[in-house]
Amino acid sequence: MAKIKTRSRWAYIPLLLILVVLFINYEPMPGHKPLKYFLIKKLYSKKNLPAEKSNRSENAIYVLGGSQSSLKSRLMNAAELYRRKAAGRIFIFYEETKTEYDPVERRNLIKNEWSVKRLSELGVDPENIELLKINEGFFGTYSEAKEVPQLISGKGYKRLILVSSPYHMARVFSAFSRFSMDRQLELYLYGSTDEIDLNGLILEYFKFLTYETLLLK
Repeated sequence: MAKIKTRSRWAYIPLLLILVVLFINYEPMPGHKPLKYFLIKKLYSKKNLPAEKSNRSENAIYVLGGSQSSLKSRLMNAAELYRRKAAGRIFIFYEETKTEYDPVERRNLIKNEWSVKRLSELGVDPENIELLKINEGFFGTYSEAKEVPQLISGKGYKRLILVSSPYHMARVFSAFSRFSMDRQLELYLYGSTDEIDLNGLILEYFKFLTYETLLLK
């Protein structure tokens, strides 16, 4: 009889998995929207540069690495800040993976080329774009946060404007703050316009907790 009861309990697991998948991916499910708003409140962050601190010679913009789709909106934000004269130079994450096919070049561009070309099309002088080569670790944002502040402050900048996806900004600020404390480097945050579903928000929240409880202690 005990074996029958054990089997009946296991029989509910597929049903529970189906309900979890529906909850995460089907917006009308009860609790879906409240959880999404809760995670957005936890993960979204911004810290805009005050007008009086807009100084092209003292400020630098850094665009965090990411997928090509997320980079499109990040680069648009960075270019807009550049055109508004918030900073005179844009630094981007050095990455040699291939991107989409370019009909002019007749080949797939690597991400570095694609990013520089995209920024140039958005009105950024190519001479004011610089690639930062970083020693990548398993945790990408952690690696960027560990090295970028040192590289930027070493070039004489006083303020660093970070551009990334909006749901990424809480983790970005925690990580970069940890490695900027001793460098007298002011940090400012600008989230791009790319969106994310509940599944992505849950994953990002677990990443944020991992940073807060393990990596940044």
